[in-house]
Amino acid sequence: MIQVLIVDLGSQYTSLIARAVREQGVRAEILPPQQAGSWLENHKPKAIILSGSYASVRQTDAPEPPQEIFEAGCPILGICYGAQWLVKSFGGDVISSAEKKEYGRTEAAFGEDVIFQDCPGKSVVWASHGDSIGKLPSVFSAIARSGENSQAAAFRAGSFWGVMFHPEVSHTSSGSLILRNFLFHISGCLKDWMPDDIIGGIQKAALDTIGKDARIIIGYSGGVDSSVLAKILLPVFRDRLMGICVNAGNLREGEIDDIKVSAEIIGLNLKIIDAQASLLSALADIIDAEEKRKIFSLVYGQSLQKAVDDFGAAWLLQGTINPDVIETGHSGGAAKIKTHHNPVLEGKFRRYDPLKSYFKDDVRDLARALGLPKYIANKEPFPGPGLIIRVVGCPVTAEKLAIVRWADRQVRMIAQKHNLTNISQLAVILLGVRTVGVKGDERVYGFPVVVRAVETVNFMTAAGYRWPVNVCEEIESALTRHPDIVRVVWDSTPKPPATIEWE
Repeated sequence: MIQVLIVDLGSQYTSLIARAVREQGVRAEILPPQQAGSWLENHKPKAIILSGSYASVRQTDAPEPPQEIFEAGCPILGICYGAQWLVKSFGGDVISSAEKKEYGRTEAAFGEDVIFQDCPGKSVVWASHGDSIGKLPSVFSAIARSGENSQAAAFRAGSFWGVMFHPEVSHTSSGSLILRNFLFHISGCLKDWMPDDIIGGIQKAALDTIGKDARIIIGYSGGVDSSVLAKILLPVFRDRLMGICVNAGNLREGEIDDIKVSAEIIGLNLKIIDAQASLLSALADIIDAEEKRKIFSLVYGQSLQKAVDDFGAAWLLQGTINPDVIETGHSGGAAKIKTHHNPVLEGKFRRYDPLKSYFKDDVRDLARALGLPKYIANKEPFPGPGLIIRVVGCPVTAEKLAIVRWADRQVRMIAQKHNLTNISQLAVILLGVRTVGVKGDERVYGFPVVVRAVETVNFMTAAGYRWPVNVCEEIESALTRHPDIVRVVWDSTPKPPATIEWE
């Protein structure tokens, strides 16, 4: 029995809500509004959660939950847009005010309410909203405030609750406790989800979907996602499963050697395909980020298609995870942020993405349960297009890739030297506009390099990493020794409003 219904109103975080609920040991069902209404005619959930959205409730075509939610007879929690929709539905005002927009880290003061039981009086919350509550309906009471102007950050009306921040993200320090209170103390949910079920469930679903005799290839990057998927399914498909790594000249220094080692540890038969010339030729004169991602996906897909044909395979497995699907705009009504190559991959093969419902921290948990070494389980994500989306604002060439590859190596060595282990993802980016500098008493023109590091758990939200001053100085000194680099720029913008990668 599904205890929690999540109505997906088009948020980037909807699946993250389900993940946060699952983390509490409770199963949830995500449905768009029209399907949620039909589902409620035959099901009685213990709780309903209304997601956020890319839209504004002030729009004439704004998404709306079904009216059946009010007939379900269970507690309702509105998150961000979901909260604003409740306010508007009961006659309150939702306004757009530049002074009241909140993005990223915000401090909230919690009042007395069961949903904040055991939470501190003041707590850091993570916000991402352009609209705010102007006036609450008369039947609603504010139970939390945020921002310098003390705007309503949470409210309650009987069995309805609304929060303007996102309790489902790890950067909301009391988020898991708020959800726990809503699920157990308010809604009376029972624990019915065991993490140990996941591995066996993936294996059974793969057998049911693919069949026991089919030949399969898996796109293998050596990262935690593809490594976990290979480790789970190797006992099922054995020598009928082959790993394919596409080296398109987009990888970091030493990456291919690391991939070979990871495949050997897992026991995966690995083939490496060289597609460097094809990718660089296709990228000639291309600057637009989405075009670069689409071209990479095309070259990557063509390489995999050849591997499928050579191996006599019918299926392609990918380690696609939920943030890839969400940001590509393939999840519910979520807005497209950027194209990830896995969800849009096309070819004369059947695709299967067993991990697409999971987040990075889910997959890391599976890696540990499978006994994979720490350097795989904790490996930093690296985007599929790799360094081609870290050459920004100019055409990608072998020479520019060599510069950013060298710079990436220098920054990583210095971070490792200083044991900066709390960096979740590090991006070193070459900006394609030459700027003036002075080297050896001579005027020179070279590229700026951006260093961006973040701290995060689920990669749907992230805090900008603040480098120690002495490490910044060491990195600046190291990078500007390169004849084509004249300055270093530091980017510590949180997600949102920024994404982790620049492109």
